[in-house]
Amino acid sequence: MSLPHLITTLETNASIVKNRTQYLLQNGVISKEQNLLSVNPAYYHQLKNTLSNNNFLVD
Repeated sequence: MSLPHLITTLETNASIVKNRTQYLLQNGVISKEQNLLSVNPAYYHQLKNTLSNNNFLVD
């Protein structure tokens, strides 16, 4: 997902999303390739649990 799409999806302040994205990039949780963000596979299980616990539909 691109950063602009993420900002739109989250419907929050762009500077907050950019700061948090930068933090996640620096810590290896997400990566950026050709302006697309992706989640490091090592964090899939934790992300799925977090989303599920916050009423997101995950499968």
